[in-house]
This record gives sequence, structure tokens and C-alpha cells, in this order.
Amino acid sequence: MKVPGPRRDASEEMAGGSSEIGLDLHAVIDKLLLLKSDLQAFHSDRAGDGELAERQREQIAFSMRQVRARTDALEDILMRMGCPVVVVSVNGAQRERLRSALHVFDRLAPIDEAEPFEDVLCAVVTVLNAADIVGLRAAGGRPGAVRRRAAQVERIATTAGSGTGIVLARIVPKSVPQRDEVEQNLAPTRNVAS
Repeated sequence: MKVPGPRRDASEEMAGGSSEIGLDLHAVIDKLLLLKSDLQAFHSDRAGDGELAERQREQIAFSMRQVRARTDALEDILMRMGCPVVVVSVNGAQRERLRSALHVFDRLAPIDEAEPFEDVLCAVVTVLNAADIVGLRAAGGRPGAVRRRAAQVERIATTAGSGTGIVLARIVPKSVPQRDEVEQNLAPTRNVAS
């Protein structure tokens, strides 16, 4: 599917060249979470009776779900990459689209409860579009630092015969275990009573 965009000839595209951009996924995720919090406050301030107020609350609720979906997608990429910075290769128009998307997050301001509803809706659409651009590029990127597992499973305990259990994990950089730690981790795990 071809989406219309600015026309460029082949010489412009070659002159632009390919470059690498580092995407800080933590920064984008943080901005999305702040936006979701602002939308929740804006939603609660939209008190009022009538069909118009109800429709606006529904639109805001839908917006919050969309922001959460984008956040989840970026968090998934972050966990898969194992580091917060993802390096992507882009050229020409794609580079400008990505930079514009990152600029949206850089200049994202908190939502004021007094802002007109249509302005808030327009800002949310802009942020969702920017999140899609960042997510699509980040999904095809590579880790920007040494890759490591984001979570290390410490113990797995199961209840007697039920097949269910508890997983204890910590989210820290994985260190090289010492000999006595390896022997301790090889010890059988106790069953957990239900």
C-alpha cells in the first residue's frame, strides 16, 4: 500500500543518505503514561449530564485505551531488546517523520482541565500517530547497548499436584553468579501449600 507523501526524486533520496537514530523508549513510554494520567484527570473533570458530556467521556475513555495500547507495545519492544535505547537506520523522509514524532514527545505539555475538548482530542491523535511511528521504527531496530535479560527468574515454586505456582523474579542487570550461588540455585525448590 502506498501512502501519498511529499514527492522526492531519486537524487534527493540519495543525497539524504541513511543515518542511525537512537530512540530512548523509556522517555517515550514515560510521556505516554503521563498523557494517560492527564486524560484520566480530564475524564473525571468532564462531569455533567446530557448526551454531549457522555459522548465526550466515551471518547476520552477510548483515547486512554489507545494510549495504553501504544505504551504496552513499546514496553514489549523494550523487553525484547533488553535495553532502553534502540538504534534504527532511516533515510530521507523517514528520518524527518521519525524526528517529527520524537519532537511531539519532547514538546508534549500536560493537559489543562480548562482546555477545550477538541484541542485535547487533536493532541491525543497527534501523540498516537507519533507513538505509532516510533513503535514501528523501534520494532525493526537493534539494541543500542549491550543486550541483557531485563528479568532474571530467581525461584519457581509449584503447589502440590495443581500445576500452578509462584514465580519470583527481579528486574535488575544479570550478574555473573558465584560458585556458591550456582550450587544454591541447583537445590530443589519446596512445594508451596495452597
